[in-house]
Amino acid sequence: MKSMREGGRQMEKADIKSMTLPKLEAFCAQQGLAKFRAQQIFQWLHQKQADSFEQMTNLPASLRKTLAETYEISGISIRRKLVSQIDGTTKYLYEFADGQTVESVLMQYQHGYSLCISTQVGCRMG
Repeated sequence: MKSMREGGRQMEKADIKSMTLPKLEAFCAQQGLAKFRAQQIFQWLHQKQADSFEQMTNLPASLRKTLAETYEISGISIRRKLVSQIDGTTKYLYEFADGQTVESVLMQYQHGYSLCISTQVGCRMG
């Protein structure tokens, strides 16, 4: 979560990607917006994979501004990538917006690929 100031006090921006469609609908209702706006936002986040509110071009500019002031769009980035010179095995270290990390390992075999994904934060990449 990123922090912001309101009236001299520090506030945290909520992660909009963690909101369910009903929660987005409640937010839109609170803002006096039509219910379909929640569906549009949800589609931008989860189908179109928008990483900024400015990309949401079918939303009014005023709504995009309100969203940007209130929420952040979290995501993950690749912090490190290691490729084995022996067999091409690839290790990825991913970083979340809060700085926490997880890793994955992609292994190629004659019959296809195998992917191991860490589901716990804190396992160090070796």
